[in-house]
Amino acid sequence: MNRIALFIVLLVTKICHCQSISGFELYAGPSIVSQNGYGTIHGSPQPKTGFCISANLNHKLLRKLELTANVRYEKKGSKWSNTFVTGTYSGYNQPTNSPPFVETTALTVLDDYYLSFGLMPRIAVGKKNHFKIGAGFYYGVLKRSIFDYKIIQNDKIEFSQRISPDRYVKNNDYGLDLSVRYTTPFRKRTALSFQLLNSIGLMNITTIYPTKINNVTLSLLFGISLR
Repeated sequence: MNRIALFIVLLVTKICHCQSISGFELYAGPSIVSQNGYGTIHGSPQPKTGFCISANLNHKLLRKLELTANVRYEKKGSKWSNTFVTGTYSGYNQPTNSPPFVETTALTVLDDYYLSFGLMPRIAVGKKNHFKIGAGFYYGVLKRSIFDYKIIQNDKIEFSQRISPDRYVKNNDYGLDLSVRYTTPFRKRTALSFQLLNSIGLMNITTIYPTKINNVTLSLLFGISLR
């Protein structure tokens, strides 16, 4: 994996020194993040919100084809929610005149923060090249991981714990990027850009055996393009 990261960094550096740079883009926006997988003790992962901040550098290859190198800071992760009925209040004193059984919800939220590097060929569509579609790959380095666990009974948080599960989450991630971008002119050399970015992780990011978890994100990004 370190070789992949080194290759991406060297290629980005090469693009920066090219004379045929076609533009620079800066994006930010919300994401819907989740983790596909199996074997977790908390049930199936569910989507939650995240974010993505991206800086793109474009290298023109042909009239309608360019190579885009990007650096991103992303919040990924997922959540799990299990609801079950217990006969006691999980060790807490049962309130007076309360029913003998209580509905309990175990809520788990995992936030992973990545610094990612990506490469993507993009092709322009249409006469005015407003639309560009692309597919490529990314490599991410985990910067921080936060695990929140809560026990909720009768809409009241009875137990809460936050830990940093670094030893359970691998230090890197890689996968595929799919992108659709639309630009509209704003000034002479500036345009407003909107990008839909779908990242599909191909790596099992957990060290817990036999659990398997892959990152999946869908980001709606807003930004500017400079030419």
